[in-house]
Amino acid sequence: MKSVFMVFVVIGILTSFALCSKANPPEGLVLHLSFDKNTIDGDTAKDVSEEGNDGIINGAAKMVAGKHGDALEFDGKDDFVEVPLEDSITFSTGDSLTVQVWVKTDDEPPKNDGIVGNYRPGTDAVWILSVSGDNPATRGKMAFSVRDKGRANSAGITSPDFLNDDKWHLLAGVRDQKAKKIRFYIDGELIDEVDDNTKDINSGQSI
Repeated sequence: MKSVFMVFVVIGILTSFALCSKANPPEGLVLHLSFDKNTIDGDTAKDVSEEGNDGIINGAAKMVAGKHGDALEFDGKDDFVEVPLEDSITFSTGDSLTVQVWVKTDDEPPKNDGIVGNYRPGTDAVWILSVSGDNPATRGKMAFSVRDKGRANSAGITSPDFLNDDKWHLLAGVRDQKAKKIRFYIDGELIDEVDDNTKDINSGQSI
């Protein structure tokens, strides 16, 4: 399994994509893990939003140079950051969501591999940014997907290009409940938008 590098994770109650900066955090920001050295305290990755949704570093993730500032390197096996579920990062019927992350990988996973989301094996409801792996024809492409409880409704968008090219890419997935759409942005460009009829996407799991 190859390494995955991640600079930051940003989650907000937003309906549009906007590049998040430390100086000008967007309104509605509920989680911002910058992974900068000064925000890492032992096995805790500090949330620099006002919500205090700190993450717990599991495994032996390493501090490395990132696209902007520092980053964490994950081994693709048992390294991950877990953010305990709180009301501020629980998304249900009618809740819009934007999730944004800088990521670099050369991984070719044998199955779909989550980058950030609330998915666990066996859960129905989900929102997730992932690296495609199940289908060999799309292995190495990246996707944004949502699915509601009971698997009644789902929506997803996959990148047209393979992004496991060992280069930094900015991914952003948007769930816009007002427009009933999801959108997927790569490196600031809107890749696609599709209809979204999902309702409750709260899996009851941590991020």
